Amino acid sequence: MVVRTFVALVAVFLCAICAQGRRQRIQVRLEGGTQPYAGRVMVYYRGVWGSVCDNAWTKKNAAVVCRQLGYKGVVLATKGKFYGSQVLYVNKWVGRRNVRARTRIWLDRIACGGREYNLGYCLRKRNRWGQVRCSRQRLAGVMCDPGLENLIKTPPLDNATKHIDIKKFKLVLWPQKNKTNGIITEGVLAVKYEGGKAGVVCSDNWDLKEMRVACGELGFTHAVETTTHTSIDQVRKIYSPGVDFHLGNVECTGNEATILSCKSSGLGNQNCTSGQAVWLKCETKIPPFRHARLHGGIQYWQGRVEVRKMTDWATLCDKDLDIYTANVICRSLGYGTAKEYALGTVYAHAMEDIKMYETIKCTGKETYLQNCIWTERSKRKYPCKHYSDAGVKCNVPKRRQQNKMKIRLRGTPHYAMGRVDVNINGKWGVICGDRWTMKNSMVVCRQLGFGYPAANWSTSHYGRTGKILLSGITCLGHETSLDECLRHDNLNCSQTKRLAAVKCQKGAPDLVWDIKELASTMDISTFPIASLKCAHQENCLASSADAVFNGVRLARGWLGHKRRLLRFSAKVHNLGTAAYRPYLSRNAWQWHSCHQHYHSDEEFALYDLIDPHTHKKVSEGHKASYCLTDTKCDEGVDRFYSCLGGGDQGISINCHDNYDYTLDCQWVDVTDLTVVGRSYKLRLVANPALKVGETDYSNNVVLCDVIDRQNHIQVGACIQETCESGVRSHHGNGNFACCRFPFIYDGKSRDTCVLDDKTGQFWCATTKNYDQDKLFGYC
Repeated sequence: MVVRTFVALVAVFLCAICAQGRRQRIQVRLEGGTQPYAGRVMVYYRGVWGSVCDNAWTKKNAAVVCRQLGYKGVVLATKGKFYGSQVLYVNKWVGRRNVRARTRIWLDRIACGGREYNLGYCLRKRNRWGQVRCSRQRLAGVMCDPGLENLIKTPPLDNATKHIDIKKFKLVLWPQKNKTNGIITEGVLAVKYEGGKAGVVCSDNWDLKEMRVACGELGFTHAVETTTHTSIDQVRKIYSPGVDFHLGNVECTGNEATILSCKSSGLGNQNCTSGQAVWLKCETKIPPFRHARLHGGIQYWQGRVEVRKMTDWATLCDKDLDIYTANVICRSLGYGTAKEYALGTVYAHAMEDIKMYETIKCTGKETYLQNCIWTERSKRKYPCKHYSDAGVKCNVPKRRQQNKMKIRLRGTPHYAMGRVDVNINGKWGVICGDRWTMKNSMVVCRQLGFGYPAANWSTSHYGRTGKILLSGITCLGHETSLDECLRHDNLNCSQTKRLAAVKCQKGAPDLVWDIKELASTMDISTFPIASLKCAHQENCLASSADAVFNGVRLARGWLGHKRRLLRFSAKVHNLGTAAYRPYLSRNAWQWHSCHQHYHSDEEFALYDLIDPHTHKKVSEGHKASYCLTDTKCDEGVDRFYSCLGGGDQGISINCHDNYDYTLDCQWVDVTDLTVVGRSYKLRLVANPALKVGETDYSNNVVLCDVIDRQNHIQVGACIQETCESGVRSHHGNGNFACCRFPFIYDGKSRDTCVLDDKTGQFWCATTKNYDQDKLFGYC
């Protein structure tokens, strides 16, 4: 019996293999995208390439296509005209004749399980070639994940140096011996590369073009022309007796990103005719106009490229981006040349209503970006979407620091999580956990190269090593290391057992308001107060409503009491590289019986109505994140979070949570404002307490000009409020306004945040004169 069962199983297995062998295998390619890994799905049948209808097209189907083409995974499964529509006729050669042929839509309603290795394995009896009812504007497409190694492009190397690992190569300046701190701008030019090898550069044929390339690779915008060089004997006497020439006969055109792209005799011991080593002097000239900026990078010198030719900021399509354009972008930012440039999906993309340039073509020799040739996106001809937003990583000068603060994470087996240890003057210790913020954790993760902060704690859970060495750490968010942050001069720690700890991750969310949705839904509505009992329990009404609720005893007492509410929809997109999750764990969420939902955060967003003359708050709104959910996602992205029925809360990547204006608490109570025709500013702040880490906090605030017309609201300009100082205040009485630097305090001009000795916190003024206006916020 056992033998018979075994034979039957073997027979079934062999039949399955034979059936798989008989399944139809079809050829697949992508067409119409900006890169080889994205586009419309095309299949080959009877000598003709045809498209696939998007009926029943899913991410599982897209996964099979990407696997068949050799990619690592799938990013999007697109439908419709995402990659453009298909033309009705095409010209093709038949023998020696150029004939006009009708394009075909071969298949529809493909149903894959997601694990197949060929799209043909997904076909069923109902899938008949050419027998489809589908327009040429409803086509299936995919965007595959080719891996970071194919998305990040490094400069091309010369034949003599193409075997060198560019990631292990770097140029350095050997300065005078008395130079120990700060940025080194001149010195003997040396090379370091794999194997721990190092040497100087021969000055034969060295001129301004080579200087420009070398200074750009060192992170400077310009080279200072000089004929001064240093003999090899003097170099050996000052720096090292065994040093020798390791790069010579360098010939550059001036637009290269690295010295390895120039013609040379290669790396290694060199014969130098002159016997002179290159002495290089560099400088940085800040461009007079800001035509570029970077968003979404871990460091300030990397991220998604945003450019502007006139007034509006726009992104740049990666379709024709090359290293020469990337070099000019970096120099326009006040940096050196481009270390690398990135194709779409490496950095978080912009919203679809943001303007986009198809190409910016540079030769690499331009000083400023506006000197290049700009071409705006044509949606008909080039289907470039914001998933194709280009990015760059620039070379910046290295700061030499003798006693740089070292940090490490300890207390857990996880390399990117634990207690923050700090080394000062050769001794390891810990950091006081008082007011340890997410921005502090952001700088820690950045300094360690671990990405973005996923969580920050003030805890004793991870033990301790040594004494408390630092307290009052206050990072503003732009620092590259912890020793650049503000801190107490003298130790002042209220809870010595609670220490700073952090958890880092590779990606992070990025919340962005939908400004068009906000402006189009804003209006004034009047409600009887009897219908706002739940809203009152959630503190969504002005304090004047408390007297009504506390004073009414009988049902008829509610009559005549109304509230005037400024209502609007709040649509918040997550354009980051990780899902947005509530700060509190699920077991800490609070159940609200009135609305039958959980509160997962006390402050997901704040709405303040500000007097533009006094800069003071006249009314406020409050939104508890009771139902963070994927209301809708971008095309090709599946919804994941749904809090209905007590489900999990969050906002997935490339999805949004739309808190509609018809919902409770989606308003600002303006009942107490009685002056008709008065102007105000409405400020919306997402993630105001910064309890959740993001790739970019600068786009969390929207500011709208509004005029109260009593029965309706007149909406003026709504903009994303960015801070020129780079620092947004919190709490205090500044209502989350930007810090103003410099500001007057105690009769003196202050250009950074000031320590409050009573609270131990650093603060800034939100107007130019604190002594006069008394408006401030904490940094």
